[in-house]
Amino acid sequence: MSQESEPEYVPREYERESGCDLRAVIKEILHHNGGRYAVEVQKLCFHADLYAVEQYGRRVTDVEYGAYMYGPHAEEISEELEAAESASWMETTAAMRKGRPDKRYNSPDPSETLADGCRRIIRKTVDNLTHLSTSDLTNASRRRKIYRLTDGGDPLDFVKYRRELEREELTPDLADWGPPVDRDELSEQEFKNKNENIYKDLLPLNL
Repeated sequence: MSQESEPEYVPREYERESGCDLRAVIKEILHHNGGRYAVEVQKLCFHADLYAVEQYGRRVTDVEYGAYMYGPHAEEISEELEAAESASWMETTAAMRKGRPDKRYNSPDPSETLADGCRRIIRKTVDNLTHLSTSDLTNASRRRKIYRLTDGGDPLDFVKYRRELEREELTPDLADWGPPVDRDELSEQEFKNKNENIYKDLLPLNL
């Protein structure tokens, strides 16, 4: 009897030309901040989306995060990580976390397909969060307003969050990360013109 071969890893297909597909986002995160557990990849993806929403009114991924006990969680990210374990670009290392077997994920190479605008958002995210431990990263995600204002298990509503920011009903959580340019000196249209390539690369919120 012939032994069945491992199924070939096939990345998700997206009905858009954005260069911000989830596989590329995860690969880029793990290249710049490798050796992370799955729960940490979840929180880094979430913060990349949150920063993109606050600064640009757009997103890096189109996954749905639920508000769970340990912070925002997207099942699509878990599925993508699991599928990628057999991919040539992914490295996994056995580890123990909280006394239980776990895995650390790493990507030696950056994504070759990721759009530059998405790459800039991810690097900003990694630069600001790379020093945090697993528990600190989890706690940081649980402190974000969009998470705290969402009932347990319900999906995070980025469209509503952006509208509340624009109406100044809320203040951005990641303001201390700093804008890509001196936004205070530019009108909204001037900011969009100056950052046209980033706007083009990110995913619209359909406000």
